[in-house]
Amino acid sequence: MSKRDLLLSANLQGVMEGLDEVLKELLGERMCIVLVAAPFGQPVTQVQYVTNAQAEQSMHLLKVLLDRWEAGVPDVPVHEMQ
Repeated sequence: MSKRDLLLSANLQGVMEGLDEVLKELLGERMCIVLVAAPFGQPVTQVQYVTNAQAEQSMHLLKVLLDRWEAGVPDVPVHEMQ
């Protein structure tokens, strides 16, 4: 395991907790979050992730996203669709 991977692993939960709190403050409710991290520009051999949800809900969110990408649905942010 590389130093980078260990550092990421040791800090990813804290990043999630901070993001969870910021979104809760902003929106007034918690959002289900799945955060996936891997280095840019290198063959992906290790993917790290953290979630604030149960595995089943996290898998469902990722599946919905992947299905959209595979179907070629335009990746337009919701706030730009109005």
